[in-house]
Amino acid sequence: MGRRVSKSGQVAKAQSLTRCALEHRQSINDTITSLETLASDDSLSGEAYANVKGYMSSVLIPINKALGMALNDEAAANKKVIDCCNAYLDGVVFLDEDSLNDEIRRLESENGDLQNDWGWHLPLVIQINSMRIIYNELKISKLKKEIEKLKTYDNATEDVHGVAALQMDMVVQKINSIFSKPLFVNGRYDYSSVDMKWSNGLVKRWNDYKTGADINFKTFTLPQEQKDEVERIINSNLSWEEKAEQIRRVYESYLFENVKDENGNNPF
Repeated sequence: MGRRVSKSGQVAKAQSLTRCALEHRQSINDTITSLETLASDDSLSGEAYANVKGYMSSVLIPINKALGMALNDEAAANKKVIDCCNAYLDGVVFLDEDSLNDEIRRLESENGDLQNDWGWHLPLVIQINSMRIIYNELKISKLKKEIEKLKTYDNATEDVHGVAALQMDMVVQKINSIFSKPLFVNGRYDYSSVDMKWSNGLVKRWNDYKTGADINFKTFTLPQEQKDEVERIINSNLSWEEKAEQIRRVYESYLFENVKDENGNNPF
C-alpha cells in the first residue's frame, strides 16, 4: 500500500504534539526550580532535612532533567516534521501514492493507444494525437514529481520520531525501575543503591540548554545501513506486529551501541 500524506494533517498533528511536549517540559522545569530552591535552602538544617535534600539532588532533580530533555527531543522531532512539510511538500494539499501511480499508468496506456491509432496516416489525426501525447507526458512528469516530493519527505522524516520515542521509553523504564521498590524506609530516604549514571548525558544537555549552550534542538538519525535494514523489514512478508518488533530492535540496537554522551560514554 502506498503512502498517503495530508500536509495540513501532518503539520497540525506535529504542532499539537510539540505543544503537548513543551507544556509538559515547562511543568517539569517548574518542578526542577522548586526542588533546586528547596535543596539549596540553608535555613533548613538537621539530619532529616539533609537526607531529603540529598535525595532531591541525587535522584529527583536528575530524573526530572532527564525527562525534560527527552521531552525536548520529542518536541524537536515534531519541529523537524513541520520544517520538512514546509520544505518538501510546498504547494501540496494531499498526496496518495497509489492514486498517483494509477493515474500515471492510465496516461501511459492512453499514450500507447494513441500511438497505435489506425488513423496515424491522416494529417489531422497525427496532429491531434501528437498534442494529446505531449499533454499526457507533461501530466505524467508532474505526477512523478509529486511522488518524488512524497519520497523525499519520507526519507527526511522516516526516523525522526523513532529514536526520540525510544529514548523517552527508556527514560520512563529507568524511572519506573527506580521507584519499583520503596526508597523511604524507617523515616528516611535510602537512595544509596540508586544508579543515576544513565541520566548523566541528558542532565548535561538540559543544563547546557538552560544556560543557552544548547539552544538548538538535537535529534538522532539512523545511519544509512540501519535505514536500509528498516526498509528491508518494511518490504518483507512479515506480519505488521513482527515488522514493528524488528524495527524496534534496529532502533534499540543503534541507540545502545552508538549513542554517546559528552564523555564518549553510552548514557543508557
